[in-house]
Amino acid sequence: MTTDNSRHQTFTGNVTNGNVNFGDNSVLTNTISQLSTENSELKALLTQLQTLINQSPLPEHDKKEALAETKTIAEAATKPKEEQETIVRKTLRYFKGLGADLDSVPEIAVKLGETVAKIALLAGV
Repeated sequence: MTTDNSRHQTFTGNVTNGNVNFGDNSVLTNTISQLSTENSELKALLTQLQTLINQSPLPEHDKKEALAETKTIAEAATKPKEEQETIVRKTLRYFKGLGADLDSVPEIAVKLGETVAKIALLAGV
């Protein structure tokens, strides 16, 4: 891959079935889209969570961390149920704290809390 200053990228060689990282959102979107159809409700909730994080007034480093935690939930969906519950429980604790950081923007804080609560119900935690 070569990169020029205009942010154009050229790929050479075989990139079939490979991952190309264009940033946190692309990797997360790809991870969510790869969930099975039986996880369609979780897919929708994770996409909603991703949108809320991106629209929030959080500093960029906090957004990156929140997007990484969202990806952790998406990846947990492929794990055995018991392991999935443990991973999601830890991640949801993170989001509860994040909601407190968004008190200055109550509409986003409320939507974030509602989305996280729905994910918790789906995961059985």
